[in-house]
Amino acid sequence: MRSGIFTVRLIRPVGGQSELGITINEDLIISEVKRASLAYRTGSLIPGDQLLAINGQILCLSDYRKITHIIKHLKNSTVALTVKRPTIGTTTRY
Repeated sequence: MRSGIFTVRLIRPVGGQSELGITINEDLIISEVKRASLAYRTGSLIPGDQLLAINGQILCLSDYRKITHIIKHLKNSTVALTVKRPTIGTTTRY
């Protein structure tokens, strides 16, 4: 699995499934990727990824309600999600 910041493109079929299939928490962390959803089928998104931008629009933590509204009402046939994945296996010791 890759780590760092990357963009995943979800392509919605015309007349097909409109839901992206992700659940995010108030920190914009993906907590669930629903089986058989558009997000699941890409194989690129996993719980723990942090959502940074939608279609190039940078997201702010303070706008959680606005962000969930945007996600639920996206009209584009292609949705670009920019996410940050933490590096696996890194720890900070003090």
